[in-house]
Amino acid sequence: MKKRFLVLCAVFFIAGSAGMFATTGIGVQGGYSIGGDGGAAFTFKTESVPLVFALDLGLGDEYLVNSVGLTADWWIVNPVIKGSWGWYCGIGAAAGTGFGNDWSTINLGPRLLLGTNFFVANGFLEFYLQAAWQPEFIIAVNGDYDGSSFNAVHIPANLGLRFWF
Repeated sequence: MKKRFLVLCAVFFIAGSAGMFATTGIGVQGGYSIGGDGGAAFTFKTESVPLVFALDLGLGDEYLVNSVGLTADWWIVNPVIKGSWGWYCGIGAAAGTGFGNDWSTINLGPRLLLGTNFFVANGFLEFYLQAAWQPEFIIAVNGDYDGSSFNAVHIPANLGLRFWF
């Protein structure tokens, strides 16, 4: 009886939330940045919130992952070039942390981004390419150095895809 009740609740939950995810895109992106490292990210966008989020994982030498970051971007313009091909530009914010055997950092900064996207399969799949200027304020705690700095030349570029439900 308990199993049937749980299955019935799950069916109603999925059916009731299907409309909520009808305009949600989830995907992955990879990239590299001038003034930073390469890495991979999980990306999330919904039509009800005007922000595009990415959870970034930076690849490192000391550890497989040596940094974790979060970006939130607001596309100010998103016009269509032709058919299902468009472009966008916007502003955003980034925050993250990096770590190693004897060092760690916290970084914060604004973002200016420019990108292009292309939808296929009746809008189910989106491919995109984007770059951002992302100056960073960095607080470092190292074995020999504790302090802050500013990196004006952090320019991440990403190639990714999102599935829309």
